[in-house]
Amino acid sequence: MRIFNGFKREIGCADLRICLITSLATWVAGALALLLSGAVGCYQLLCRPSLAPGSVIWVLLWMCFFLLSGLALGFVIGRCSACRPSLMRRGVICWGLFVLCNLLWVVLFFGAGFEVLPLLLIILAVCFGCSTLTPFAADSLLAALLMMLCIWWELYSFLVTLLIILWN
Repeated sequence: MRIFNGFKREIGCADLRICLITSLATWVAGALALLLSGAVGCYQLLCRPSLAPGSVIWVLLWMCFFLLSGLALGFVIGRCSACRPSLMRRGVICWGLFVLCNLLWVVLFFGAGFEVLPLLLIILAVCFGCSTLTPFAADSLLAALLMMLCIWWELYSFLVTLLIILWN
């Protein structure tokens, strides 16, 4: 119950406009990457492991991923009492590299047909995502929790991507 009350305080202290802007901007960037790379059509044609979601579910999960990662950034930037500026700057830079790796992964795996490079991008994304946890947690535990969910999705995506590459 104390954790829930802490999250309620964090939400009350955050500037919800900034949270909305960052989450929607990240969501739009993710949607454009998915649409422009032709990911939906390519994903349907791949031989996938049974633990991989269907194509519609896969797209919805990626869209939720981009939305949650943008919301995490919004909770850090839109806080009433920001942590040390250098720590926050490091977290925001790592977050930006985290999202960039994911956008490049979508484009390179589906749009360009690369195989090994997308796996390396996922590994880099996990590293950058983990690098955001300490700076984000210093200012917002909710942002760190959202990033942890995104990192878990990254690890799952790495496994599915690896199996798809091996099977195709």
